Amino acid sequence: MQLVAHLVYWYSTHALYCMPVAAVLIPAVLLGTRSLPAGVQQALTGMVIGLAVLTFFTIFAGSWLAGWLVYRVGETGQGEVVSTYATSVQYNNHDVRGHHVLLRTQTGQTVATSFEDDNFNVYPPANSVNYPDVGEKFTARYLPAYPQDFVIITNDNSPYAHGKQCAALLDSLQEARRTHEFDLTIAASKQAYRALIHRVIARGCYTDSTDLREYDGDLAKVQLEPCQALLDSLDIVRTRYNADVADETNKRVYLALIRRVVARPPCYTDSADLRKYYSDMKRVQASYQQLR
Repeated sequence: MQLVAHLVYWYSTHALYCMPVAAVLIPAVLLGTRSLPAGVQQALTGMVIGLAVLTFFTIFAGSWLAGWLVYRVGETGQGEVVSTYATSVQYNNHDVRGHHVLLRTQTGQTVATSFEDDNFNVYPPANSVNYPDVGEKFTARYLPAYPQDFVIITNDNSPYAHGKQCAALLDSLQEARRTHEFDLTIAASKQAYRALIHRVIARGCYTDSTDLREYDGDLAKVQLEPCQALLDSLDIVRTRYNADVADETNKRVYLALIRRVVARPPCYTDSADLRKYYSDMKRVQASYQQLR
């Protein structure tokens, strides 16, 4: 199985080079087999067509298949990018760069290998990748028999993966902060902002105690008002109740929350709101009587 994974990996990383070869080889073989017996012609034609299909499939899905195979068949090791180098290849208007890597296997062997940033040798698969910088350590899955074939793990706790996940989380936090500051009265944006701050703190996505104090200060400033939190809960439970009016748990929770709101005059604006809450209470209580 490792040999299969190795061949798929090699082909996926050389597909762009194989395509012109296949484009030249296909007509050459088809023209050159005319003088051969029919059986030989059919066999060679089938092989050439298979090569063409494999080449085009590899260009579009080869990196995904190769990454999946190496991940499933391979072992876990530790890698580090030690330098980068320029290539003469351009891919989608991007100048492809290579990365020299040192990979430490489970047996303690150090393997010098490399990859280029159009290989997409990451797991889970992705259409765009921010590869490790020079000096950045990452977790890899490699083929024991062919340790130069490896994929970079992007969803574990390695320094590279952690930094990648934190970068995405901090981008979301900045967006949530801007949304909240645009209108400080919107409870939903407050909740989203607070939730992201908690996630950033829980993931350790901060540099030092100064950053941590800043996040704690933001949490203190973005306190949800007690009434607003209560009304938000009431909206959620109302939706659940309307979706299934026969659910006894929804009824009890909905009634309890309405009573809590009614018991706190600051949590409603005027008598019209109060009449609405009493109307909702009667509606829920009436459903109890109907069931009896």
